[in-house]
Amino acid sequence: MQLTHFQLLVAGLFVFAPSVAVAQNWYDTCQSTLPYVSGGYLYATCTTDSGTESSTALNLDACVANYGGQLACAADGDFTASCDSASCELAAEDISVMECYCENGSGSEVASLVDLDSCISNDNGILSCY
Repeated sequence: MQLTHFQLLVAGLFVFAPSVAVAQNWYDTCQSTLPYVSGGYLYATCTTDSGTESSTALNLDACVANYGGQLACAADGDFTASCDSASCELAAEDISVMECYCENGSGSEVASLVDLDSCISNDNGILSCY
């Protein structure tokens, strides 16, 4: 079987394509002390690759956006520009979920949730996203 130049090119893309890490599952390795949100930051103590504990904080404006009253994972989302950061807290039922009161575009604030486990990861003891 003879491969065309196009088939070789496509095969090469799969071999040499860089791997893209998806930010997720921070909570699995950041539970030694109770994580919390304050002033738009997520604070936690996370396990490093070597097994030690590391205190870390992440500015959630880099990870979360408010779209008309709906929080969502988004790079450089700047959610605190339209959400009351003092109202933000981790949900008691699922501590990887953050709840805030955010502007909905109609002049009201509404409660909104975002699953931080979908956009934040523990990178060797340091919380990160995107």
